Amino acid sequence: MLEKPEERGLVAKVARHLNINYRTALRWWNHYKETEAIPYRKSEENSGPKSSLTTKHNEYLQSLLDNDPQLFSDDIMESLTEQFEGFTISKSQLNNHLRNHNAHHYQEAII
Repeated sequence: MLEKPEERGLVAKVARHLNINYRTALRWWNHYKETEAIPYRKSEENSGPKSSLTTKHNEYLQSLLDNDPQLFSDDIMESLTEQFEGFTISKSQLNNHLRNHNAHHYQEAII
């Protein structure tokens, strides 16, 4: 439906159909025309909260998951808090981090 909305003047109709703001649909369409790529998570717009995990935490996570990629979130959280004194992280933060930064290790079994 988004292939050629400008030819028919249907950006507003497409926006209503997708239940999004007209300007959002227009921005997405203009981005698509310029790059021929579907816009997805521009870091400056979707930065979200900053991760509490440092480079050392990431390296430790990587080695932990290299040794046992079938670990559950609870086991990973326990191992992190044992390894790094005073470190705390919620299960949702950990799963979000694993999904976004360790995608090659992430599996549904971790959740």
